[in-house]
Amino acid sequence: MVIKELYNYPVKSMAGNQLESVFVQKRGFTNDRRFMFVDENNQFVTARSHHQLAQIEVQLKNHELIFNHRSKQIKQPIELSQEKINVSIWDSESNCHLIENNIIDKWISDFCGESLNLVYMADDDIREVNRKYGQSGDIVSFADGYPILIANSMSLNDLNQRLIKPVKMNRFRPNLVIDGDLPWEEDHWKKIKIGETMLRIAKPCARCVITTLDPKTGETSNEPLYTLSKFRKQDNNVLFGMNAIVEQEGFVSLGDKIELLN
Repeated sequence: MVIKELYNYPVKSMAGNQLESVFVQKRGFTNDRRFMFVDENNQFVTARSHHQLAQIEVQLKNHELIFNHRSKQIKQPIELSQEKINVSIWDSESNCHLIENNIIDKWISDFCGESLNLVYMADDDIREVNRKYGQSGDIVSFADGYPILIANSMSLNDLNQRLIKPVKMNRFRPNLVIDGDLPWEEDHWKKIKIGETMLRIAKPCARCVITTLDPKTGETSNEPLYTLSKFRKQDNNVLFGMNAIVEQEGFVSLGDKIELLN
């Protein structure tokens, strides 16, 4: 088995960037979900409620975020406020910085129809992984709950054979796509090793309505969630992919071999 695709998502719920190689930090891929939009109550905002976010491409270059949507481009310099705020992501909280000299907030707020603010998680902002599935010292970015989301290309192939209209892997927003041997074999993985990098499988990933959103067109349907629910449902959760925690940091690249550990 080898690495087939790598992605990071600089801003939570916005489009991802395909990578050739990346350094895997304790809290996830470098620059993965370190930025996020929050509402006036400092609650996190995602494409679940604001579908428009998924259609915006964003890249991090030379200390600025470059947002692109159709013919519109906005460059936002990354200048962090000295004062920190506390934000909520599901049942957890994190300290973070607001962005000074902000020019993106107004455009995003107008685009989404709600007052939103961009925030940044610095290296000294610590958000712990759920202790039910993690250990002391396990941390995560603004991702929903875990540093790394792993998907198996063979599992997507199996799903697509059941769908009238196949979907691409970007519906599931993984970080690490593995070219596996068999569909759904990831259900039984415990740990994987890629060079010096070690990942511990925490739990299967419960999928939500974001998977039914076409990130290119913004259109929604009941697929692929409906079909997945017919054969991948467990305890009222529909499962695709595996959440993983970083035990040992290191670089990973396309084509790297995957070693399964007990």
